[in-house]
Amino acid sequence: MTKLKQKLIKICSISIFFLILLCIYAYELRPPVDYELSTVNAKKEVVKDLPIGEWIMKTFKENGLNEYVAYCVLYGESRMNPDAININSNGTLDAGIAQINSIHKDILMKDKFDYKKSILWTINKVKRDGNWNAWYGYRDNNCGIFGKTFIN
Repeated sequence: MTKLKQKLIKICSISIFFLILLCIYAYELRPPVDYELSTVNAKKEVVKDLPIGEWIMKTFKENGLNEYVAYCVLYGESRMNPDAININSNGTLDAGIAQINSIHKDILMKDKFDYKKSILWTINKVKRDGNWNAWYGYRDNNCGIFGKTFIN
């Protein structure tokens, strides 16, 4: 094996090790969140067994948010993949259908991969902030074309 291959294997091994440590840290050190007691009171699931996209559109609309903007953002962030992961250039990790960044301490890492919990967290975040600016998918994909207001 050449020295270059050995160095590449070592770099990959170290990168994987740090990614695993980041995931463990993000999973174990986050406080649990009770979404039912949220200050925004995002509505609980009403209709069961809907496809992901339909459930998302319905849930955003029921919570007074523009469902088309929401779908545009989520599609731009993760292609609607609840298992999506992205490691950012600054070392933070985006996870789940809403690509919630690891800087957010009020949601467990495992909940970021649960699309329903992730969506309820996202609804609360958008309502708290009053906009979608925390998501690059909103800015980069021109999701604002679906309406001038973010909250119906």
